Amino acid sequence: MIILIYIVTGVLVTATLFPLLRHSHWLIRGMDFPRMQLAAVAALLIVLQVVSLDLSEAQSLAFIGATILCLAWQLWWILPYTQLWRVEVEANQNAGVDRQISILTANVLTPNRDSHKLVALVKRHRPDVLVTLESDQWWESQLASLETDLPETMKCPLDNLYGMHVYSRLPLHEKEISFWSKMKFHPCMRLLNYRRETGFGSTSSTLRHQAQQKSGVCRTRRRIDHCRSKHCRQRLADYRHGRSQ
Repeated sequence: MIILIYIVTGVLVTATLFPLLRHSHWLIRGMDFPRMQLAAVAALLIVLQVVSLDLSEAQSLAFIGATILCLAWQLWWILPYTQLWRVEVEANQNAGVDRQISILTANVLTPNRDSHKLVALVKRHRPDVLVTLESDQWWESQLASLETDLPETMKCPLDNLYGMHVYSRLPLHEKEISFWSKMKFHPCMRLLNYRRETGFGSTSSTLRHQAQQKSGVCRTRRRIDHCRSKHCRQRLADYRHGRSQ
């Protein structure tokens, strides 16, 4: 039993450390995803270690400490996406149509060939921004018709299930595509200073969409600075009204 606990602890530590390596191998990058499962294993393992190991031995304490560190590391990733963490975007008390932005994201699944369904969905909902995941060169060609309404684009077609495309109705500024791992695995798109421009000049409504990648996983933060002046809000309302015509 004790030997099994040592083996499981070693596997847990290895699985926790793997994502820290900037390597493209699927086994390493795959450890970015089962964080809930690894945290559950770590919590159960701590209980077994406390019950089964001799706590007077330094070696036992070292194994328990390593497991606690693994659990803390996994929880550091998990907790921001739970109710226990403070939200990054506060609720808007004045959610008028002139103070909103719509973003549609679609994980298309690279071998999927039902592109017409996504095109129809976009035309029906008319989002300000469309983000596609797992989109390759074939999907890029199939979505080309959307560029009439969403002319601002960022394109990163890949055949390894990690391609991304961004289509925007509104101007994009300071566009950047970064490849973080050695073999250009897990691309992370960062959109900064995304500003509404209505034809009347730039407004003060800015979307900052910052994607920060840690160990192959993009964590996205969004912040919307709403218009503060009545004149600005009116121009946005006129713009929205023009879109609905």
